Amino acid sequence: MTFQIEDRRHSISLPPLLRDVERPFLVHAFAFVLTALIAMGIGFGTAQLALDRGLPLQTVREGPWVAWPRAHSQNADPYTIAKFTRDGGLLPPSGESIRFMARTDSEGRSLEGNCYYAISGTFPSARRWTLTVYDSDGELVENPSNRYGFHNMEVLRQPNGAVDINVSPTVSPGNWIPAPRSGKGFILVLRLYDSPLATEGLLTDFTLPQIRRRWCA
Repeated sequence: MTFQIEDRRHSISLPPLLRDVERPFLVHAFAFVLTALIAMGIGFGTAQLALDRGLPLQTVREGPWVAWPRAHSQNADPYTIAKFTRDGGLLPPSGESIRFMARTDSEGRSLEGNCYYAISGTFPSARRWTLTVYDSDGELVENPSNRYGFHNMEVLRQPNGAVDINVSPTVSPGNWIPAPRSGKGFILVLRLYDSPLATEGLLTDFTLPQIRRRWCA
């Protein structure tokens, strides 16, 4: 006995054994492929999240800011090494500086180029610090003013020593850094040089500036 599969173009005769196993085999094969694709998607997503935000035991967080103090350590995990390789982030040796990154404001909302932000508060003790704006690809934000950030020797301060820095797509009074005019997301990078925070054991009790969204265009 044979089993007929027909369509408008041709017919195929299959032996009874193949007829009996065809449907279960296809179901199991489909389930296997689907499971593999889901696992690959979860693995890729988890790896991407680790690259962007870091692993809990390898990072230090304060509000929206996150740092990788072990980036130059021999014990650095593969995700930390991959992150700085991907970002092209060449930092001075551990013990001399530390870099904090922020992709969100203090309320957890992604930083968007069409919004107006205020970075305000007291910066940690350091011989020198810089605050720089990068686009979501890790590139400096091109602008006619060729202004990409501030350092502690040029920034205007409040009478109490606090600093207010505005990041927005259009010119703002005071300390202003242009955001991407395209409305794309961006990243804030705070580097501290010759700071006590560069010593990992002292990363326990410190405060970084807040990032407040004022409004969006």
